[in-house]
Amino acid sequence: EASVYNYLGLHYDRRGMPAEAAATFAQAVQLKPTEPLYRNNLAHVLVQVGKLSEAYEHLHAVHGEAVAYYNLGYLLHRRGQREAAVQHLTAALRRDPSLTPARQLLAELSLAAASPATAVRPVPRVAAAPPQRTGGVQFPLGAPIQGQSPSAGYRPTEMVPPPELPVIAIL
Repeated sequence: EASVYNYLGLHYDRRGMPAEAAATFAQAVQLKPTEPLYRNNLAHVLVQVGKLSEAYEHLHAVHGEAVAYYNLGYLLHRRGQREAAVQHLTAALRRDPSLTPARQLLAELSLAAASPATAVRPVPRVAAAPPQRTGGVQFPLGAPIQGQSPSAGYRPTEMVPPPELPVIAIL
C-alpha cells in the first residue's frame, strides 16, 4: 500500500533521516507513480540532500515544467538558498510568464535582497497542541495556481510540521 510507505517516509523525515525517507517515498512512488503527494514528499527530501535534478524530475512528472520549477524554487527558498531559489523561479517564469505565485515569490526575494532589514527569516517554532490529521499531511508551497485543478499545484492547507523540518504533501 503506497500510503503506508508515504507515512513511513514522513516518519523518517521528521526524525532527520532523509536517506531513509527518500527510499521509503520512492517505494510509494513506485507503487503509485501518478500521485503528486508521494512525488512531492520525495522531492522535498531530495532537495534536503542536494539532489535537485532528481527532485525536479519528480515534480515535473506530476506538475509540468513551470510549476515544477516554481515548487523547486519554493523548496530552496524555505531552505534559505536564495540564489538557487531565484534561478528556479526565473526558470518557471520563462516557461509560463503568467505563473503568479512564482512572480510574487521572486518579487519577495528581490525585495528582501534589496533591504536586509526586511529579509525573510525562518519563523521560530512555537509549542502548540498536537495537530489533528484529516487524512493527509499538507505542505503549503505558495498560493494556489489559478486556472488549474487542485492536483495541478500546491494549495496552502493544513500543515503538520516535523520538529525541525517542513513536510511536503498536497491533496
